[in-house]
Amino acid sequence: MKVTLATLALISNAQAMKQRSTGGPDVFGPNGVGYTNTDASADVANIGIDISNAGTGDNCKVGDWTTVHWVGSLPDGRVVTDSRAEPGGLPKTFALGASEVFRCWDLAIPQLKKGAKATLHCPSYYSWGGAYTQAPLGGAPIPLNTDVNFDIEIVDCNRTPTWTSYYDQPKTTTMQPGKCMWLHLEEADATANDMVLTASDEGDIIVHHKEKTDKAQQWYWNADGSLSVGGPNSAN
Repeated sequence: MKVTLATLALISNAQAMKQRSTGGPDVFGPNGVGYTNTDASADVANIGIDISNAGTGDNCKVGDWTTVHWVGSLPDGRVVTDSRAEPGGLPKTFALGASEVFRCWDLAIPQLKKGAKATLHCPSYYSWGGAYTQAPLGGAPIPLNTDVNFDIEIVDCNRTPTWTSYYDQPKTTTMQPGKCMWLHLEEADATANDMVLTASDEGDIIVHHKEKTDKAQQWYWNADGSLSVGGPNSAN
């Protein structure tokens, strides 16, 4: 029986297709070490995920609180952000999928579990994109439209947001009556911005950049246990 070259080519292609179909459910091809992509979303397929520690439990769920540590670097190896090296050294807690972090994180973290350690290869348009940005670590400008690699650790996830109950404050405090103070935003400790509690002209309480001469940011603890702004026992 004669077998033509065209027939051999068809047999070879069929065998190759069979091998690919049994190689795993990566719908857009392999997407990283230790990770199999079962999501048909093009967005997820654009992000590379290399998992070095799989973690345990269920995948992190969109809408729940997630806490992560990270190191972010550019393709040339320059580290531009590091949660442990930046002021405060704290991880970040956020609602997953609520656009509170990079789009890359919102897309990739639902593929991971609590305790997971992974490298996310993020296209520029899912990180800083074309925004003029100074690196959180070092302060040098981040090149426009550059991809970013994040070594990320899922400290915790799948925590349901809950309301906090507030109780009467204790009678003793380290704050001294009649002494001026600023009330700092704890989350701002991990950034270069010093954000403090500020009384607006409309009577609202907002968070604003610290300005030493702004009396709307100068708070006083009064002897009667009240808190005032602008001066001791101020009407404000």
